[in-house]
Amino acid sequence: MQNAAEPLAFISYRRQDSAAASRWLSQTIQRTFGAMSAFMDTESIRIADDWPERIDRALRSATVLLAVIGPSWLRIADEYGRRRIDKEDDWVRNEIREAFENGVAILPILLSKTPIPESSALPGCLRKLVERQAFELRDDRGIRFDLVAV
Repeated sequence: MQNAAEPLAFISYRRQDSAAASRWLSQTIQRTFGAMSAFMDTESIRIADDWPERIDRALRSATVLLAVIGPSWLRIADEYGRRRIDKEDDWVRNEIREAFENGVAILPILLSKTPIPESSALPGCLRKLVERQAFELRDDRGIRFDLVAV
């Protein structure tokens, strides 16, 4: 159980686009702020847990949602070629939408020179994402990541 004094960073990401960087971010936050300070689905949800319920509970208790955006984040499509971000049942879309609806701070984390998506490329419920101050997570040296304000 999370200590009420600890902030919980909810990490929203696409596995096909940014799983490794998101895992590094989660582990770094946990090393710095404690084991319960970051929520990442594949790291935080145990086998046999109710997946949607655990995500909802973590979103409700989060202080900040870190929207990890890699180079393919906006273009990842389903088996029929439809962008997943446009689908109403897309997990990433709904995590960010719910954070907006519940007043959770949202911090876009842009991976290695990925630009913030243009407002017109996002579904209406996510267009405010472009108004958030973002950070770039860079791996310029192939050794470690650095956070840089953009």
